[in-house]
Parts: sequence; structure tokens; C-alpha cells
Amino acid sequence: MQQLLERIPGTTVFIDDILIWGKTKQEHDERLRMVLDIARENNLKLNKTKCQFGKTSIQCLGEQLTGDGVLSDMKKIKAITEMPQPDNKQDIQHLLGM
Repeated sequence: MQQLLERIPGTTVFIDDILIWGKTKQEHDERLRMVLDIARENNLKLNKTKCQFGKTSIQCLGEQLTGDGVLSDMKKIKAITEMPQPDNKQDIQHLLGM
């Protein structure tokens, strides 16, 4: 899939996921049409239940991707900020996975 879509700007393939984006809705829709045409030409099936259309932000590889950039997952940040402060050497070693 990576090789089939590498010529289309605004597309990224992660294993079996395809991300398509554009600066405008028209640009996005043109790229989406190109991806769908390539999939059809190569007899590739897309799982309709896994497809998400019209999103302004998505969760991908543990990050929140938005039009403003990449944001860290707030759940992960919260887990770190609410972690108890280590009180001794053993706590620090445990925190570091030692």
C-alpha cells in the first residue's frame, strides 16, 4: 500500500492504516478520491466500519493529530503528573524500571 500511495501528497500509511489530509476540504476530498481510485484499480478492499471521514482530529500511534499539529495524549500526561513523587532510592529505581 505504501508504494501505491507514495505519489499522492497528503497521505501516510501506517501498517494497514491510511491517513489522508489536506489544507482544505477540497484538497482532502481530491486526495481521498485518488486513494479510493487506486484501491479499486488494485482490487484492495477497505473496511467501511474502520473508516473515519470528515475528522478534524484523530488519535494515531498514541498522539492526537489535529490541524494545529501533534498533541500528546492527555491521559498519558495525567498519569505522569499524578504519579506519586519517589521518596527514596528504591522508589526511583522502580520508577526507572530498574
